[in-house]
Amino acid sequence: MKIIIASLVCLSVLVYVSSDIYTCPSSSPCTNCDDQCEDWLCLTVPAGSHYQTDEDVLDLWKLGYYGLSENTTKQYRIVFHNNTIEYPCGTWCSNENKLFGMSRGFIFVMDRSSMFSWRKTFLPSEPANMIKVWAYGWYNSSEKPWEHPKQNPEMGYLQVEYPYIFTVQMYEYNSTYTIQDGNTFEVIATNSTPQTPFFPGPNYNFPLYFGGTEVTTTETTVSFTKDLCCGNPKCKIV
Repeated sequence: MKIIIASLVCLSVLVYVSSDIYTCPSSSPCTNCDDQCEDWLCLTVPAGSHYQTDEDVLDLWKLGYYGLSENTTKQYRIVFHNNTIEYPCGTWCSNENKLFGMSRGFIFVMDRSSMFSWRKTFLPSEPANMIKVWAYGWYNSSEKPWEHPKQNPEMGYLQVEYPYIFTVQMYEYNSTYTIQDGNTFEVIATNSTPQTPFFPGPNYNFPLYFGGTEVTTTETTVSFTKDLCCGNPKCKIV
């Protein structure tokens, strides 16, 4: 099985298939999450929607409070399921969906936010049937990611039905993004986006979100867990 990172270099990885999946979500399509992980949450964005049906999961959308120079980290083990590459392309396939993230927006929710974004591959120049991922930083209300594509760096191409560990870390003047192979724990992609200075106050966590302004026309499912290592003694998290 292959993973393609931003440089389009192919890396062979060991694929771990466990016979014990009792800790994975039992409802379709979330039956292939993997191994001994605990507390999988199978999040499905229904057709016609932007958000999963249960928005109060993984502490998503809950307010936090970060100090003026406090560093903040969020990490999840994630599996993109097959239906994430099956939604039909209308006029929106080039739009980036949001995986998860956080902001120090204070009043404006999206201001000074850092997220992972993704979409299925569909261009002739891209590998087929994979997920493309970006580091998605919204620096302030006048510096939107889609207006500054060079500041919205690519993180590479990932396969479906395979575990990855995503880490986003917000610092005072920049945010860093890391993706690790969920079985070997090898770091396969890193990047960063600038941050503008922020003030202490209310802050936000962002949930799984499909589309820009468009909604999904078919169910789109991603599984999350905070159990990063899943009992693997060789686990090493950045």
